[in-house]
Amino acid sequence: MKNATKWIGPVVAILGIVTMAAPARAGIIVGPSLTVQVSGHSNSGIEFTALTNSTLQSFVFQNQGSADTIELQLLNHTIVYSVATPAGNTSYLASGLGWALTAGTDYYLLATDTSHQPTNSNGLYGSSRFPVSDADLQVNYGVFSYVGYNDAWGSFNNIVTESAAVPEPSTLVAASFAALTGLCLGHRRRKAQRAS
Repeated sequence: MKNATKWIGPVVAILGIVTMAAPARAGIIVGPSLTVQVSGHSNSGIEFTALTNSTLQSFVFQNQGSADTIELQLLNHTIVYSVATPAGNTSYLASGLGWALTAGTDYYLLATDTSHQPTNSNGLYGSSRFPVSDADLQVNYGVFSYVGYNDAWGSFNNIVTESAAVPEPSTLVAASFAALTGLCLGHRRRKAQRAS
């Protein structure tokens, strides 16, 4: 038992070093001003690629004032997440989402409620050039009725993501060095005890 307690301090110190990580960082894509009413489309929004494993935390849905449903979809139209938005707020902040995004995956972020007659759409759009990116996302197109447009951005701006906390390289090097040093010292101590 005496030998076991000698290792508690160093083991705890090494675990503390290994688990130190850079804090999660937030990214934001502001996007253009969206002021033109979308009409004649069954949905409106953007298509983007997740550049890192991250979470979509919030966005602002720029709309014409009706209630709507916002969906995060894969490109095969599989709904991954959705949120309902109330009527009466033309710049609706959807926050606290925590929607997980997988690096290398393409997604649609769309306003999809088609009950808004006669236009069938509740979104707004503005002019833009693509791609637009930060460290977590690359917005590739504006999307209207599942068709990508490279000059019009649909319905969403102020898109906030948070990437997962990742150990910094210097932390990993220090932890590896500490572990190797501990192993070498333990081996030398055991070898010296056997020799005496």
